[in-house]
Amino acid sequence: MPERCPCSERTGSSTGPSPLGGEGQPGAVAAPVSGRVRSVVSGGVTGAVVPGARSRVPKHSETVDPRSTAYRNIHDMAKGIGAATSANSHVGYKRVPLDPRMLRALITLHDRYGYKLKISEFVGGVHGKNSRHYRGLSFDANFINGIHVGSGAPHKKVMKLCTTLGATEVRGPGDPNHNTHIHCAWK
Repeated sequence: MPERCPCSERTGSSTGPSPLGGEGQPGAVAAPVSGRVRSVVSGGVTGAVVPGARSRVPKHSETVDPRSTAYRNIHDMAKGIGAATSANSHVGYKRVPLDPRMLRALITLHDRYGYKLKISEFVGGVHGKNSRHYRGLSFDANFINGIHVGSGAPHKKVMKLCTTLGATEVRGPGDPNHNTHIHCAWK
């Protein structure tokens, strides 16, 4: 059985401003940013690569809904229709915006610091019941600069940079159920 990622287990509801900055269509604010992320995604890869790592690991082990892969999430956000959660997740199939702060952090990790992340999940997959993934506030990355997380990838440096870039929940190898990926989430 695949390792289950309990990323972002929380109780209660989220507070603070909407990632959309108010009312509007899913992705109204994030679409231009996700378009930039998409522009550095390696074409034809099921998982999103920010930008193209050589690995072709297509998706999170529990993502069975092709509408909710990381690559499809970015593609749909750039189209302004929101990212799809997995039908087999705790929240079922629905569309949610990807947080622009998170997307900007991914661009910054690449453009300013030179890190190429292979994103295995945004809102797809199966996570903890109250996961920030389901609200478009987090990502999982399983490759950094073409090296698998847990096999020599510079995950500690990337995790620290995610915190510097505003992530409030950062997990990786050494944390329960995170030996094969890093998890970075915003509030």
